[in-house]
Amino acid sequence: MKHFFARLLCLVLIPVAIYVFTFYVSFAILHKSGPGDILMSPSFQATLERNPISTSPRIIAYGSLITLRHDNTFHYLHSHRETYPARYDDGRISSQGQQVLAVETQSTGSLWMVLPNDESLDFQDHTVFVKNGDILRLQHYETGALLYTHDVSSPLHPKYTEVAADSPS
Repeated sequence: MKHFFARLLCLVLIPVAIYVFTFYVSFAILHKSGPGDILMSPSFQATLERNPISTSPRIIAYGSLITLRHDNTFHYLHSHRETYPARYDDGRISSQGQQVLAVETQSTGSLWMVLPNDESLDFQDHTVFVKNGDILRLQHYETGALLYTHDVSSPLHPKYTEVAADSPS
């Protein structure tokens, strides 16, 4: 019996205690936002200090930072400073706008600010909430470009339309 309890203690209880303790220490120490945030879920990121998600209200208000994730593929709407070329390899023209695509992992390139369509609306204090039926604009958090789509063929297939972002005029 002593031999069984010694093995239980040394091979199960102590390793589990060490495992749980390291997670406890990690979460106690690592409470601020950093470059590894993209590996965590958006709900966990919202608990971190100085994370852009944590400064946005839970109810969507104008000025909130959001991510958009596709229900079936779980890919996030993402953008970066790269633009579409003037012409695609097959000769079709493009908008030369900022590329917008879907990515598997969330990053700051997947953050979009909700803006009202009415530019005169003051929303800086996050007290004007989005209501059902509102027309709104989405502004890319990193670049400030506004999301749009238009009747230009996508780079992947002429049947689909290109989604891009461009600086507000």
